[in-house]
Amino acid sequence: MGNKPKYQHVKDTIIQEIKDGKLVVGDKLPSEIELQELYNVSRHTVRVALDQLEHEGFIAKEHGLGSFVKLEKKVRNKTVGVITTYMSDYIFPEIIRGIERELTKAGYSMLLVNTNNDVATERKALNMMLENQVEGIIVEPTKSSFYNPNIDVYLDIRKQGIPLISINAKFDEIDFPFIGMSDMEASYTNTKHLIDKNHERIGAIFKSDDKQGKERLKGFVKAISENGLSYSNEDVIMFTTESRGKVLWEEVSQLIERRSITGLVCYNDMIAIDVLNLCLAKGVRVPEDLSIVSFDNSILSMLSSIKISSISHPQIVLGIDAARQIMSMIEDPTYKFEDIVYPVNLDVKESVKQL
Repeated sequence: MGNKPKYQHVKDTIIQEIKDGKLVVGDKLPSEIELQELYNVSRHTVRVALDQLEHEGFIAKEHGLGSFVKLEKKVRNKTVGVITTYMSDYIFPEIIRGIERELTKAGYSMLLVNTNNDVATERKALNMMLENQVEGIIVEPTKSSFYNPNIDVYLDIRKQGIPLISINAKFDEIDFPFIGMSDMEASYTNTKHLIDKNHERIGAIFKSDDKQGKERLKGFVKAISENGLSYSNEDVIMFTTESRGKVLWEEVSQLIERRSITGLVCYNDMIAIDVLNLCLAKGVRVPEDLSIVSFDNSILSMLSSIKISSISHPQIVLGIDAARQIMSMIEDPTYKFEDIVYPVNLDVKESVKQL
C-alpha cells in the first residue's frame, strides 16, 4: 500500500476490479465485515471507502441489501479516441475537423492517432485508447481488405463496453456500426458515366489492401458486365500502400503509353492527379485522348490543370455524424445506432469527353 491511506487502497482495488470486468453492473460487493477481513482494515476504513465509491458513482447502496456496482459513473474523462489511417493531408483533416468540432461543443476531448495503414501501429493505437480509458472510439480500419490480426483487441474493447464506430470501411470479422459511402455504388456510377459518354474501352486503378478499393473494383466490374463491355486484365491495375510508387511509374505508365483505353477510373483524386501528370509527361491529352473519373471530390480535383470529375466524399459531415453518434452511444448505452450510408453524388467537371 505504501503511503496510501488504507481506505484509498480498498477503494482503488474495487475500482480496478470494476474496470477489469471482475465486478460488473449489478454485482453485489462483499459485506462490510467481509471487506474488513479481506483487506485487514477497520470497519470505519471500509465505510469511508464505500462512501467515496458511492459518491463517485461506482456503486449504489441499498438499505438492508448491501452495495451494488452501478451502470452510471460520475467520474468520467469525456475523451473519445480517433484512429485514422492518415491524418495530415487529403480528406482526413476535414473529417478530423468535423469530429473535433462536435466533441468540443459537447465538452469532450479527442485523443487522435494515425496508423499509416500499418496493422502493428493500429494495435498500439487501440491499446493506447484502452490505457487512456477513452469512453468511445472512432476508427478507420487499417488494411481493411485483409484479415485483421487485431481482432482480439477489438473484442476486448467490446467486452469492456466501449462504444466503437468504423468510418469509411466496414470490418469483415466484427459487426461494428459503420458510417461512410457505398464504394461499390460509387464506382458503378463513375464507370457508368464513362459508358454514357460512349466510352467502351475503360481501364481502372484501384487499391487492393483497403476495403474501399475492393468494393470499387466490384462496382467497376458490375458496370462493365451489365453494359456488355469487355473486361481486360491488362487494363485494370491494383496497388497496395507499399507498392503505389512503383506501380504508378511502371504499370500505369505502360497503360497510358499503350493507348488501349479511352476512359480510366482512378482509386481517388491523389491517384488521378498522378495519372494527369503522367499523361502530361507522355503527351496524352485529358480529356481529348483519355477521360478520367475519380473519388472523393477533394480540393485536388478542383485545383489541377484539368478539373477532375469525382464522386463527392462527405468529409466534414462524416466527422460531425461520427462524433454525434459516438456521444449518443456513450451517454445512453441502450441507444440503437443504424449504419449511415451517404448517397452517391458525382461532381461532373472537365475530365470526361463525349465520344
